[in-house]
Amino acid sequence: MNRLKNLRFWQKLYLAVLAVFLLFLTIAVVAMSAIGYQQNLNSEIEKAKADQQRISLTLSQAFTEDDTDNKRLEVAAKSLNNGARGAFIELREGDTEIYSGLPKYAGDRPELSVKEGTLNQTIRTIDGVEYLYLTSALEDNSAFVLTYAYSLEGIDESWQSLIISYVVISFGLISLLAIVLYFLLKRFSKPLERVAQSARTFADGDRSSRITHHSHDEVGDIAESFNYLADTVEETIEELERSSHQKQELVDNLSHEIRTPITAIQGYAEYLQQVDLTSEQTHEVTSVIVDESARLKNIAENMLKLASFQEGNLVKSPFSSRELIESTLKSFYPRAVKESVDFHVKGLHDVTLSADRQLVEMLLSNIIDNAMKACGDQGLIEVSAYVDQGNYHIRVTDNGTGMTREQLKNIGEPFYRTDTARSRQEGGAGLGVALCKRIVEAHGGKLYYESERGKGTSVVIILQLGNNFVQVRQ
Repeated sequence: MNRLKNLRFWQKLYLAVLAVFLLFLTIAVVAMSAIGYQQNLNSEIEKAKADQQRISLTLSQAFTEDDTDNKRLEVAAKSLNNGARGAFIELREGDTEIYSGLPKYAGDRPELSVKEGTLNQTIRTIDGVEYLYLTSALEDNSAFVLTYAYSLEGIDESWQSLIISYVVISFGLISLLAIVLYFLLKRFSKPLERVAQSARTFADGDRSSRITHHSHDEVGDIAESFNYLADTVEETIEELERSSHQKQELVDNLSHEIRTPITAIQGYAEYLQQVDLTSEQTHEVTSVIVDESARLKNIAENMLKLASFQEGNLVKSPFSSRELIESTLKSFYPRAVKESVDFHVKGLHDVTLSADRQLVEMLLSNIIDNAMKACGDQGLIEVSAYVDQGNYHIRVTDNGTGMTREQLKNIGEPFYRTDTARSRQEGGAGLGVALCKRIVEAHGGKLYYESERGKGTSVVIILQLGNNFVQVRQ
């Protein structure tokens, strides 16, 4: 049983098919042999009956009233006895035997009690040979009883020859089937072996392992299911690795970002404890401590916002897109006047958005704030809004310093800053664009940057109207 468990699937199927075929073949051979033997026996019995009837008629014609000692019948019976071909006769008158060519038999012979017009039939084995005994009274003279014994040895020999032929043919068939079945199952099992090999290769770490198949049968379905499973697992693993990498990078960046303000706060606090300062110096030192504390608070708040966006905590409500943009711009007007930055607003297409207003306002404020930082004095910022291909676009373009391709590639990553010195000086932690990206993604939209070093930057907020609007205002 253990050996059977260790066999391959195709080997088990091979043995099972051979066993079933051999079973049914054996049943068929036995049934055909039995039927063939019975048909031959019935045929021989009918021939024997016809021969016995012919002999009975001949003996009846040989009988004469003046043959008182039955010599003529004895001579006739003796001439009709044909032991060479296995046919023997016996003629009796009552209990008197006139002639007997039957094989010697010492047992009882109940077939001799025969009635007129009837034929007694029995099969008897003598010295290992079967004989068919047919007994009846002579026609037109019931005083005489004729027994005809016919040897069935020829039938047995023919049946044995038939059995041997069947066995030889069966052996040939089973051998041919075994050879053909072996190669067929071996061939058909190769796709399953490829599936198993691919699964082992995939389990060993080769996530590119896939199965090439061209069939549309069950094996093809298995291969296709494996490929689908492998794709899903690979995507899941890549997502987990990417998430793990991002989390580790976030932790590393966070540790790096908070180290600077904490160091500054600690250093200035110790300086206050150890040195007698004037009121003006004290004010200057405490101002640095307050600024760095505010920076730490800003980092903490932005980190909490990032986490809440990832969980998809949105409070949606309908509002006017134009009113949101105009109110956001108004909040920047005093700063724009102070920094000599001009706003150029054109074509604010108005729609009723269904979104988290506070988050969308924060999104737009962050983008305008970054644009103003990039422009500096005498800067120009253009703001437009329009509907294109079923999406609502808000475009903010500045004529500032712009970004390189490398900076565009990394923008949106937490704690990444395009201008490290300026960002630190202005209190930035590199979380603004990351927040913007999370807000847009939480609403099912996209954030698209176009920039070239020295020529400014365009930021496009794309919101899907199917998810985030009620109606377009006319």
